[in-house]
Amino acid sequence: MKAFIIIFTCCFIAYVIVFGFVSRNTSIAEAWKLPIQTNDRQNWSTVLKDPDAHFKALRAEFGPVKLHYHTGVDIRNKSYDIPGEPVYPIAAGKVIAIEDSPPQRRIVVEHLLPNREKIWSVYIHIIDEQVNVGDAIDTETVMARLMNIAELEIYGQDYHHVHLEIMKKLPPYAAEFYQQKTFTCFTKHEVDEYYFDPELFLKEHFQQK
Repeated sequence: MKAFIIIFTCCFIAYVIVFGFVSRNTSIAEAWKLPIQTNDRQNWSTVLKDPDAHFKALRAEFGPVKLHYHTGVDIRNKSYDIPGEPVYPIAAGKVIAIEDSPPQRRIVVEHLLPNREKIWSVYIHIIDEQVNVGDAIDTETVMARLMNIAELEIYGQDYHHVHLEIMKKLPPYAAEFYQQKTFTCFTKHEVDEYYFDPELFLKEHFQQK
């Protein structure tokens, strides 16, 4: 009996130490905002959404990329719409990937929800990142920026937006999760399996909207 009490006590202490440390050092994603500095970052009507690049829009083939369904939304700033403006995370989290070259440069952020589950936000067509992998960030952290006028002249005006994705889970090949599913969702069911609709998700999580 004494041995059981000692083992139980040791396990309880370890639990308190581990989970107490996690709670002190992991930011919970509770406040959600738009990834660009509109005049109200908790109001979806302050962004311009590309009508041809909505969630689950059918996307044409280009280069080696096959016909697929859009896994996010392409948005711009309705308030200012200035090329080169900053891009922010939609909630507190940790940077877990910065990959690819422009115009497909992207940042991936992992978010810990209040129920301890995780989701991931992805920001594509960004440049000049100001964060590193492993950084803890919040909604006021400037992660990168959209392309400026000179860069859009090089890569094309079609990239004058941020492509935002919110992932429910990671695909089997975690090292390539963000890239693989962005261009390889060939059915709407597959999109729904891996992704939230960013517009619906953010509208639901904006606290006072």
